[in-house]
Amino acid sequence: SAGLVRGDLTTDFDQFITQQDFASVLVAVVRANKEPLGLSPGVKYDIPNLLSIKRVNFPSLAILWSKGIYIEEVDGAFSPNSLQTTAGAHALLSRALNPLERGEVTSSNRIPIIMYHSISDNQTTYNDYTIPSQTFRDDLLYIQENGYETIVMNDLIQYVYEDGTLPNKPIMITFDDGYVDNYHHAYKILNEFGMTGVVCPVTIQSDATPLANHLTPQQMLEMEQSGVIEFQTHTYNLHQNIYRYGALKFSWESFRQYKKMLLHDITQTEAFYIANNLKLPTTFSYPYGASCPESETVIKEHGFQASFVTTPAKINVVTKGDAQSLYELCRLNRPYSMTTEDFFNTLELMDI
Repeated sequence: SAGLVRGDLTTDFDQFITQQDFASVLVAVVRANKEPLGLSPGVKYDIPNLLSIKRVNFPSLAILWSKGIYIEEVDGAFSPNSLQTTAGAHALLSRALNPLERGEVTSSNRIPIIMYHSISDNQTTYNDYTIPSQTFRDDLLYIQENGYETIVMNDLIQYVYEDGTLPNKPIMITFDDGYVDNYHHAYKILNEFGMTGVVCPVTIQSDATPLANHLTPQQMLEMEQSGVIEFQTHTYNLHQNIYRYGALKFSWESFRQYKKMLLHDITQTEAFYIANNLKLPTTFSYPYGASCPESETVIKEHGFQASFVTTPAKINVVTKGDAQSLYELCRLNRPYSMTTEDFFNTLELMDI
């Protein structure tokens, strides 16, 4: 009745629809198509991101949640306080109902960045940060078959700052912490597929006497020289939650004190890279994905051209000539609990 959907999914472009009406339409369509919502009546769902939404099995409503339109499913509880065009609502509806069939979403400056940690064949280790090597292969096969092409941070920086170009459907594969299985599994499998990845090690784990489960300098150099792997930084020794939470500033700490601490850590990382003939990192990957205004100021002043965080869960929009669009790029963690199709279905739902 609002002109949103007719038999051929045409719309009335001159009318507006409330978010409440739109949410009602989509929920009705979902129910008509017997999609399982996986929700319990009377329960309030406090879900922090779209990956969690997917885990409770209502992918067609993930878009509404990300837009603040759909709140929870208790006899239909929506956010009705704003309007949107019926054309915009129609686009959301079409893409929610056909997430795997819509092809390329927008221009090539939309960059999904996937965050892996450990790739292992030890079944006892599987969790939100460790997946089997076969799952990683399945992910790369999905990327290949769906027309994505992998890029690294240098590609993105060249695109923004210089005359670099990007493929039609770019995607970035990253690894945090610098586990040795990145060498034994991820690096080898990426090479088989002709793809590239970005590894962000916690450098102290590889310095002096490397820990048994972390990369050695020799492995890092081989990976970098192959052209398959680019190395950035996950700090030298700030990935801990004992005293300071990652790289965050204490509330009582002066900016001068904080800057001295952070620069000391950065220079230790750079010394390690120089000593081992590795390229200096250009991108700062925040431990726990936690940044603050002061940390961004320090890393920019030091010369970092980009940074990684983990919230809010989103697909990044990077604009040529806009240096700021390279900072606080969001990465999406790849957990063991999701199939390849479910994970990428959720990722594509977010690209709106």
